[in-house]
Amino acid sequence: MVHEDLFAYTNGHFLIDEEHQFSRRYIRFDLDALCNSAAAVGRGSSRVTAVEKMEGGFSKAFLMKKADGTEVIAKIPCRIAGPPSLTTAGEVGVLEYSMWFYWRIKSRS
Repeated sequence: MVHEDLFAYTNGHFLIDEEHQFSRRYIRFDLDALCNSAAAVGRGSSRVTAVEKMEGGFSKAFLMKKADGTEVIAKIPCRIAGPPSLTTAGEVGVLEYSMWFYWRIKSRS
């Protein structure tokens, strides 16, 4: 994947004013700093060997694979999705509820 593809919205097309919609979703960030942060997370420092972009309608998420076999998910919020703290908090809430629900159902089996 070309670095520029990491910054750009590549998940689909828009029916109206496509260039403007793409520019609103373009997010430039420091990839090296993101990889360094991901490398430092976990039990021990391990360099990032691969970055896979997973993109929704607004935010960008990256699955970052490390040399030790662990994986880190990093999220870059899009400015048009709303305040980053609220959008991230909402996503975390959904994940926590999903995990709670999964374990509750599993414990009944």
